[in-house]
Amino acid sequence: MHMPASKGCGACALGKITRKRAVRRKDQPAVAFNFAVSVDLVDPTEVGVDGTRWMFVHRDVGTGWIEVRALSDKRAESALVALKESQRGKGWPRLVKSDGGGEFEGAFEDTLRNNLVAHERGVARRANTHAGQERVHRDLNATLRVLLLQSGLPTTWFAFAGSYWAVARNLTWTGRASDKTPFEKRYGREWVGTIPPFGCGVSIYSEFAEKYEPNGICAVVVGIKVPETERNDTSVLNVLAVPVGDLRPAAARWVAEWKSLPDHWPVRRLGLRAADETPALVLSPERGDPHEFTGVMNDAPVARVGSPGDGRTWKRAWSEEECAAVRDGFERLGPKWARIKKESGDILVSRSSKDVRSKAQALGLLGPEAQGLAEHRRGKSGAARRERVRTASTDLHSMVREALVTEVIDAEEAMQSRPGRLAFEKELKALRKMGALPLEKAMEKADADRVPGSQFVKLKAIFAIKNAELGIDARRHKCRLVAQGCVVKNANGRLVVDPFAWEKPPGLVAVRAAISAAILEHGDEADGGFLDVDNAYVHAKLGGPPTFVELGGLLPLLNGCVLPGEFRKLEKMCRPVVRLPFALYGMPRSGSDFGAFARKQLLGLGWREVTSDKNLYVRRRGKYLMWAVLYVDDGGVFGHRLGVRAAVDELKNVFRVSKQVEYVNEASKKSPVRFLGVGIYRDAESHAWVLDSWEYAKHVVADIEGTKKRATPLVHRPEPDKEGSSCGAESRKKLGQLLWLVRTTRPDLAFAVGTVARCTDRWSQEAEKCLTDILRYIRDTADVHLEYAMPRVKGLEPIIICYSDADLSEERSTTGICAYMCAGGADHIVDWSSSRQRRTATSTAESELIALHTAVQHRAFPLATFVEESRGKWPRMHMKVDNETALGAVEKGWSEKMLHLPKMQKISLRWLHEVAADGLAVYEHVKSRDNLADGFTKILPADAFNKQKAGWHLVMNPKFVDVSRSSADTAQGGARKQ
Repeated sequence: MHMPASKGCGACALGKITRKRAVRRKDQPAVAFNFAVSVDLVDPTEVGVDGTRWMFVHRDVGTGWIEVRALSDKRAESALVALKESQRGKGWPRLVKSDGGGEFEGAFEDTLRNNLVAHERGVARRANTHAGQERVHRDLNATLRVLLLQSGLPTTWFAFAGSYWAVARNLTWTGRASDKTPFEKRYGREWVGTIPPFGCGVSIYSEFAEKYEPNGICAVVVGIKVPETERNDTSVLNVLAVPVGDLRPAAARWVAEWKSLPDHWPVRRLGLRAADETPALVLSPERGDPHEFTGVMNDAPVARVGSPGDGRTWKRAWSEEECAAVRDGFERLGPKWARIKKESGDILVSRSSKDVRSKAQALGLLGPEAQGLAEHRRGKSGAARRERVRTASTDLHSMVREALVTEVIDAEEAMQSRPGRLAFEKELKALRKMGALPLEKAMEKADADRVPGSQFVKLKAIFAIKNAELGIDARRHKCRLVAQGCVVKNANGRLVVDPFAWEKPPGLVAVRAAISAAILEHGDEADGGFLDVDNAYVHAKLGGPPTFVELGGLLPLLNGCVLPGEFRKLEKMCRPVVRLPFALYGMPRSGSDFGAFARKQLLGLGWREVTSDKNLYVRRRGKYLMWAVLYVDDGGVFGHRLGVRAAVDELKNVFRVSKQVEYVNEASKKSPVRFLGVGIYRDAESHAWVLDSWEYAKHVVADIEGTKKRATPLVHRPEPDKEGSSCGAESRKKLGQLLWLVRTTRPDLAFAVGTVARCTDRWSQEAEKCLTDILRYIRDTADVHLEYAMPRVKGLEPIIICYSDADLSEERSTTGICAYMCAGGADHIVDWSSSRQRRTATSTAESELIALHTAVQHRAFPLATFVEESRGKWPRMHMKVDNETALGAVEKGWSEKMLHLPKMQKISLRWLHEVAADGLAVYEHVKSRDNLADGFTKILPADAFNKQKAGWHLVMNPKFVDVSRSSADTAQGGARKQ
């Protein structure tokens, strides 16, 4: 077993192919053994040969010691038994970390509490809150594929492979930031013995041999463990062996005496796995990174990897002959992919019709008549979509030219097309012009190794087609040269971590708050200027140790893009590298280095950073109060129209800006300003500012068929199917698109999308139907947008009004929040959310208190801080709640009806009381029918839901005409303009 993957190992090449790394966080300070442990469950998606269904992964945070145990079900009682077995002989830890799954509630949590063990819960299936455990799961899944593949055992033996992996990892794995194994950290000595491979053949003593029969029988290793001795100094492992002639879990037994056999993999001869699953796959020598596999097979079929039915295959690159056959066939036959494949003879025999179609699009052969990629993959008819795309490309091309949908394409395919090559040359020229990639200073890696503290990273070209769904006229190729910053190594080839202060961009709430503040302050004279910084990161010098990029993977692309003499110089080098003088995309610290650089420049221009959010600035210049947000390379300035233009001119002097700056007062619905995917313009009649995402909404629902209309996005709440599996890739993609719509301009979708998204990993037909209902609702209300009205009196002090509500549930209740900035008769919704509570409530009043605490701390206070630092005075803050019991408890700071509250909840209640006592907020009762957070916690009838939408200032444009539906259909549904 190789950890990490070995370049020359076929099993590693097949089993450890990955798509995405788990999110990495800064290393945590070291803790003692058994002080803190992290636990989670892994779903193998099938029943094991021993009847188990789940794997319980137990990891000691201090030493990295891991134990894996198989479970037959996912109940809290089963998880508790596995935890007790893992803690046997160690005692209880001080802290147990887990995600928010139900298997770690109930009896599991009660037992921890009774034994005075703290329980820290992250968010289920979200890697950035449980990152260490998620990375372990990634390694576990990849290695199990390898172990089962090399042994020849079926995938149902996953429980044995998981237990073997845990012990082998404890004995051999050192990790990124340490030179000691978990075994050495725990026992203080290094393991020096042999570790038999999983599935290898061994000879063991036969207990049932007759007098003249051999005493030894052939068996295979399916488990290992360190024998328990008084001194624990043995170097021989006990093995769990199962006879080859009796491959049953019940026949497996632990043996202390064993001997390896010449036949290393006896089970392979039994043919228990599919014939095409063979470790004959090798790595391409040009891309020999063990963390990025590209399968290359010579005269052999491509192997299918992973669990049965996963559908992942690895195919060779397209040859010039194949590309020519696709071009010629398309010119003669048009988009008839099966005929093109058939008439090409043996040239395209290894390609499917779908492959031919995808290649034709990558070569730029398809026009507006092309069928959508999503529908092509799902096998749906594309006639309706082609008609919509054709109409959009001709009649409304100016309105949908920036849908901001990007399709990543292969670098080799992109460089074969002229637009792709031009995009690469443009990116290379821009970086070299700014001195970010000085190829003329290239040197051998051996020379760079001698630089103190030097570290190395690979350079990669990423190609994409923007607006790929809109046809050939709107398609635009883009290339970005990025560093593979997830794998940074020192001169000795070891992975290194460069610590730095992480910098975050401003949230969408900060952007909306700045827009609202500018409108309330300056009224009709308010304006917003938006600029796009060229190659933003390379403005800043790269901090940390000297970093070099390796040019080996980029060398084939440079031929013809640099001077011939320069290319020959690079080609003669063994391993050419170039030192990075400036921050480059892909490096972990590049965003932080640019953020620090931008902050220094803006502070020098008299801006002050607001503490409510990073990269949000305020400045008063004369009588003009202005705000600025900087989201990496996208910047926005809001305030008085004269002050905005002066401020933009100043920013253009400190940042490289080649694109034309866009202003809201010059924009319209047909030609809006684009900022973070949201269209912004002023309504010609009401002069209100409009935040619109209708183009993206139309793209999301482009393949939805049927004429059934929806007045609300959800009519019943789906429940996760305990026996169900994860949803398909297409449904997961739709949910991701809908979540983006929710956070930008569509609060009416928040509760519905959040409810369906909770069923992602326990999908059911009910959840699929609810997802379809949401998409149909969006189809009928695609042009719903947010309006920020003009105040009747400008320049008044803004008031913060925040509504909170909760819907009690047996498991965890739902919190709904919406926050407004109000002044001069205008109120603007700037923040909203619908989420499950992190605590379990036992009464309606308790769930309302949890929701109120979240609203005050995470929604109202940041907005009030923003207003205070803008105007120098804490604003009036009104919290609207529809539960009188909760308000009474907050007023007194305690409640005799809620003496059962846990300690942290009592602290929250007291804090809410002190906030009111200090005059920072006023808690007010509001009737349930007037609570604008009601729509974020429950399903409402159509009339009540439309009232909520009016309160959120969601408006449907009556002049909108849906290009895919008749005007009569489009005029119905949605909110009326208030």
